[in-house]
Amino acid sequence: MHKLGFTQCQAEHAVFYRYTGEDAIIIAVDVDDLTMARNSKKTILGFKNQLCEIFKIKDLGDLHWLLGMRLRGTM
Repeated sequence: MHKLGFTQCQAEHAVFYRYTGEDAIIIAVDVDDLTMARNSKKTILGFKNQLCEIFKIKDLGDLHWLLGMRLRGTM
């Protein structure tokens, strides 16, 4: 994550963030899963493309449930 320009959160070491201009992205890592929050769809797509260059990834789509809570909203 550091090589991709992310900073590790000091309070929660499994959370990384990156701010570039007006773009912001927060990534929570859990073993082999990533949960992403962003302020633009373009930011997420760019990050996914970066990951594809390094790892074989599978996009499971929009997040609907997290820690037993149903999430609402659109991407």
